[in-house]
Amino acid sequence: MLKKNILFNLILSVSQVLFPLIIFPYASRVLEPQGIGSVAFIDSITSIFLLVAYLGIPIYGVREISKVKDSPSKLNDLYGELIIIHFASTLLLGIIYLGSSFVFSALIVHRNLIYIGLCTLIFNVFITEWFFQGIEDFSYITKRTLLIRIVFIVLLYTFVKSKEDTLLYYGLMSLSFLFNALFNYLHARKQVKISFKNINLKRHLKPLLTILGSNLAISIYLLIDTTVLGLLKGEVIVGYYSTAVKITKISITLITALGIVLIPQISKAFSESNFKRVNELIDKSINYTSTLAVPICFGIIITAPFLVDIIVGPKFHESILLIRVLAAITVIIGFTNVFAWQILTPLGKDKIIFTIVTVGMIINLSLNLAIVPFFSALGATIINVFTEAFVMLMTFYNVRKLNIVSINYRYLIDAVIGSLFFIPIKFVFNYFVLNSFLQNILTVLCCAAFYAIYQIFFVKNELITSSLLNVKSKLFASS
Repeated sequence: MLKKNILFNLILSVSQVLFPLIIFPYASRVLEPQGIGSVAFIDSITSIFLLVAYLGIPIYGVREISKVKDSPSKLNDLYGELIIIHFASTLLLGIIYLGSSFVFSALIVHRNLIYIGLCTLIFNVFITEWFFQGIEDFSYITKRTLLIRIVFIVLLYTFVKSKEDTLLYYGLMSLSFLFNALFNYLHARKQVKISFKNINLKRHLKPLLTILGSNLAISIYLLIDTTVLGLLKGEVIVGYYSTAVKITKISITLITALGIVLIPQISKAFSESNFKRVNELIDKSINYTSTLAVPICFGIIITAPFLVDIIVGPKFHESILLIRVLAAITVIIGFTNVFAWQILTPLGKDKIIFTIVTVGMIINLSLNLAIVPFFSALGATIINVFTEAFVMLMTFYNVRKLNIVSINYRYLIDAVIGSLFFIPIKFVFNYFVLNSFLQNILTVLCCAAFYAIYQIFFVKNELITSSLLNVKSKLFASS
């Protein structure tokens, strides 16, 4: 079951990497920096309202659903209670969101985009992804997501043709939320019924508000940079910055893919005090994160100009330096995901996470207001990396204090040593190959081949070798 879930989530994560690579090059060239900047600015505000309306349900829901998934009556009660709470919070936040478009001058000019964002906010109530993750129905999640993404791509290339289609582009993004909501609602009805008999909303409020506090603080330090840049520096600068963030974060879905599958398993193991199983799962996660995140970080740094030219075009060359600085967050966020969401959250240490991210939010907000007016997008980029690193180190410190799980640092050291060889490989191809496109393609292929050989034959990475043996056995079995 675990292997199948990992496979489905890996397929989903690969699609999350490929999807922006198909969408963003086209959208950025058609809408140009100003159009992309407008959507990024309003979408950052919409995301804040989405997060507050969620009240921490995505994390809390997965954790609690995984505990009661074998008890239909408890599952029905929990599902219904969380839906009611989410609906009530969305109604309140929707009114505030709509009202803000009539008050703030920076939003008044984008009121039509705000209306679309409001639709996204409403549709999100019925997406209930936390339910399907909690019951570990990753097969359905993957198939549904792939279908909707294919439809979105077809609609985008068919209807978005010029920079005047910014509204339509954001509308298609909202439409994908509607499709997700409809599919999820119909599929959930087969497995759970909303029960109003034994409603007890109060029992959820305290843990939800604690998680909300953490998520809100996280969202502020993730989105405040875009918002501050939009207010102080304009849409074009936001376009450069948001492009750098998007390109850098494309790979993070792959890096955190395993964690999404492991969280229900780890929560169950912790609830049963099965610490041996917990350590096995965390060891796999640390290995996976180190082995994947570090080479991706180095790869982004050495190929940043190529990535910009291929994905968004020469009009976004201002994003190159930003991408190189932001590359570090691929590793940082990968480990934060392990320490915070795979260890501290299943243990119910929501208050610790809340404290850490609140301090991180204050640091981020203060530095953005102080530095962005003078150093623009580069300042926001450095602050982003600094804040993420602070949160990662503090979550790591608290995990060490608990003394429940053991961390194998060798995975990280091996990954760094192997990835350092990418630098001389890049220099060799720069010197001997004049064609820029061929130079970068050969660099990527050679670095990937070298790293794979290094991990398999020199490090003898158990995660990779066991995966290869598993694939080999299945191939021979099928033949």
